[in-house]
Amino acid sequence: MPGTETTAARQVVDLITGTWRAQALHAAAALSLPDHIAAGLGTVPALAERTGASEDGLARLLRLLAALGVFTGDEERGYGLTD
Repeated sequence: MPGTETTAARQVVDLITGTWRAQALHAAAALSLPDHIAAGLGTVPALAERTGASEDGLARLLRLLAALGVFTGDEERGYGLTD
């Protein structure tokens, strides 16, 4: 079955990356990123200033969370909430 190998590989990747996905979500919650973004602070500099986080680290976290579908946007346009 051709799809079986792809499904199995995806499951392995999900297992391996599950911890850091959970840690990224925890960091976003600990920094109250959804609340700050909902209040209109969607840029990395604004969020870094509000949270006290480094801009570089926050940019990496937001890129990951956008790739995971937690937030929308990017550094150029700013970040927004998903449904």
